[in-house]
Amino acid sequence: MGPNLKRQIIEILQDILNTQNVYISTFKTTLEHAPPNLSNLKIIIKADHKPANEHSGRYNAPTTNEIAVLMLDEDKGPRDIVLHGRDGRLQRVSELHRSYDPLQYPLMFICGEDGYCIGIPTIFPATGQINLNKTVSCMQFYSYRFMVRDNETNFLLLFRKLFSQFVVDMAAKMISARLNFIRTHQKTLRAENYIHLRDAVNNDANVNPRNVGQQIILPSTFTGSPRYLHEKNQDAMTYVRKHGRPDLFITMTCKPEWQDIKTELFSRQKSVDRHDIVARDDGYPQYRRRSLEKGGEVAVIGTKEINNSWVVPYSPILSRCFSAHINVEYCHSVKAIKYLTKYINKGSDQATFAIKDPKNEVEKYLNGRYLSTSEAFWRIFKFPIHDHYPAVYHLAVHLENGQRVTFNDSNFQQISQNPPATTLTEFFKLCRNDNFAKTLLYCDVPSYYTWKNKQFYRRKQGKVVPEYPGIKRDDTLGRVYTIHPNSGECFFLRILLHNVRGPVSFKMIRTVNGEIQPTYQAACKKLGLLEDDEHWKYALVDASATQSPRQIRDLFAILLMFCQPTEPKSLWEEFKESMCEDILYQARSEQRNNELLFSDDIFNQGLILIEDKLLMLSDKRIDEYGLPKPTRINQMD
Repeated sequence: MGPNLKRQIIEILQDILNTQNVYISTFKTTLEHAPPNLSNLKIIIKADHKPANEHSGRYNAPTTNEIAVLMLDEDKGPRDIVLHGRDGRLQRVSELHRSYDPLQYPLMFICGEDGYCIGIPTIFPATGQINLNKTVSCMQFYSYRFMVRDNETNFLLLFRKLFSQFVVDMAAKMISARLNFIRTHQKTLRAENYIHLRDAVNNDANVNPRNVGQQIILPSTFTGSPRYLHEKNQDAMTYVRKHGRPDLFITMTCKPEWQDIKTELFSRQKSVDRHDIVARDDGYPQYRRRSLEKGGEVAVIGTKEINNSWVVPYSPILSRCFSAHINVEYCHSVKAIKYLTKYINKGSDQATFAIKDPKNEVEKYLNGRYLSTSEAFWRIFKFPIHDHYPAVYHLAVHLENGQRVTFNDSNFQQISQNPPATTLTEFFKLCRNDNFAKTLLYCDVPSYYTWKNKQFYRRKQGKVVPEYPGIKRDDTLGRVYTIHPNSGECFFLRILLHNVRGPVSFKMIRTVNGEIQPTYQAACKKLGLLEDDEHWKYALVDASATQSPRQIRDLFAILLMFCQPTEPKSLWEEFKESMCEDILYQARSEQRNNELLFSDDIFNQGLILIEDKLLMLSDKRIDEYGLPKPTRINQMD
């Protein structure tokens, strides 16, 4: 026994566990009646099975007196409890089994109370009757358990660091359950372009739907997924396009010593013991702090000598009013949006991990995530991790009959004959039947119409448009999904949708002066939309706000190869810093100098990387596209 442990407390706990914990009682009973050869016994534990007329906490109890609790790495399998028998065999207890919580945390559930399991029915609040048609989710279960209620003591909140561990564990369980649902349902749910599904069915009426399309991957509806974060980045840039750069950049750091927080603490507790009250963002902007050699200043406060490295900008008035560190900075460019969206939406905190299959986004997310206690509470309590105003509505863009459709074994024949409506096809329909809609660009529609039941309807609330009776305008913004330039015709269709008002069909939008153009690219040229590099600049602006420097360089190389920009050197000069941010970061790390700025050497390295991409894809050097030739070490000409 450790020197800091009190024998009396250990004995009391042991006595309570022996007399009150149902699992220990079951272990003892089993051992007393077990045959000598325990290796012949077999334990089977199913996460979703509960026999009739049996207490769920007693059913399928382990039958061995030696238990090793192992938390397996997630890249090797589920985070289960493993029971170790005398014969050396291991038996897993699923994290979704009702026994997981009391087995993993016996001191928190000293009587062996059940944890979450699949299939717990909900109850109608008004009547108290069981609702068999709806079950309690993992998030709802633990959100209920962590709440503080009047006239009721929640003992879980008294376990300090152990409670924090329990919360993180349960949040990981909740996220794993959702990811597992997505993974398992991908076997039946598939996606494909409508035109490809239709052709497959027309060519073979007996086609197997499981051989058509691809499986759904981690969707943007999953909070924290790469697609979710990319979507929020794109939404942020929609505000910039509509309203210009932001005026102020404000950050706020919560103070754990707030009186409001202290009032909610139990006796002898500190704020660090109650992350359900305090959920802080542990990231801070990196400020430029001048050293003494570069103009920094020194001051003496009391007996302490401090310099610029101790100081960060702050607003004294706001900090005093709210008893928190509040920083207010003036924004002189859109880079503040880029910084904010890239920082907040960079993805979950990461740890070292191995990727078995780069195409399996669900597996990559599980292996790499780092879940803090604060984030765990935010997820369990379903607090919003992102908020913005006004709303941004996403608008589909696709070629004719090229909309994405989702189908399964039972409905793929029906969908192949009746393609679902999209915001784009309904926009064309709206322009045919509504004179006011003919005055709008595609991205302007959400300001005047709502999308409901696969149709656009005029808004009933908002500001009245004087020239058009019955039309009301809302602050909602529309964002047409981003299309990569290498997507060909779909990219040029998106350009037309941002410049042609009131088109009634795919054919009409590529009609110029009464002449139907053979392609959307030809229509763009006829309208003069490709005479300069504005559309390529627009694509690079989007990428600079949301993509990594490597991805921006790859995009720039593709533009050089396939899009023939008229002034490639001007595009390079405007976006070279965005393309070389990672090179600057690496140089700062290697030289241990955070004040290092962009230089010709850094830009030269960026040109080398772009040229390497061009050589790989087109076997052409960068100077053949009108850009300066980079200097390579030991270059042989």
